[in-house]
Parts: sequence; C-alpha cells; structure tokens
Amino acid sequence: MALAGNSGGGKSTIVNLIPCFYKIKHGKIKMDGIDIADYKIESLRNNISIVFQDDFLFAGSIKENILIGKPNATEE
Repeated sequence: MALAGNSGGGKSTIVNLIPCFYKIKHGKIKMDGIDIADYKIESLRNNISIVFQDDFLFAGSIKENILIGKPNATEE
C-alpha cells in the first residue's frame, strides 16, 4: 500500500495510527478485517515499513544501513 496526497491531508497521521504510535480515540482501524488493537504490538510493528520522501544513507555499507532498521536481518 502507498499513501500519497496533498500537504495536510492526513498521511502522517495514518502512518502514526497504524503502528499504534498514537492511541485511537474513536472508531477502529482494521487490517485484513482484524482490528489492529487485536494484534500484538510487536508483531504489528515488525510487519510495517516506512519510506520517507527524503532519502539518505548513513556512513557504512548498504548492508549496515539495512541492519539499522532490522538488526536481525539475514543474508537472504
């Protein structure tokens, strides 16, 4: 899935609601018909990636940059 839209359209809010960085006050967010509140937070966050508009690499190899986001990543 990708979110695109005008500035102020709510993209960042949605991106913060799905991994439960913000508490939902009203209503529900469902993924595959399941309320995200029913997922284990660790499982939910381990299956979400975010790609920012402004990209950059830290010093080091591509592998080291990938490991910053997922330290237990395998060679595969």
